[in-house]
Amino acid sequence: MSNFFHTTLEPCKTMSDYDWLRGKGVRKMNNQSPLEKNIECTRGKMYEAYKNNSDYEEVLRLSQKLDHLLNQLKSA
Repeated sequence: MSNFFHTTLEPCKTMSDYDWLRGKGVRKMNNQSPLEKNIECTRGKMYEAYKNNSDYEEVLRLSQKLDHLLNQLKSA
């Protein structure tokens, strides 16, 4: 896998990222692995970017990040 994902995409790992998800229809993350939490956070951010008519590049960037994370989960 390219270093693109490791250098340009910030993981959703800070408490503010998780706070951001509250009220966004994202399921509780108490029993999830860090990777699953990152997937849920990224999915929520992608949906919000789409819903808020963000530019195409931002939605695409988040979609590619989500694909990468889901591939990691599948191969784990």
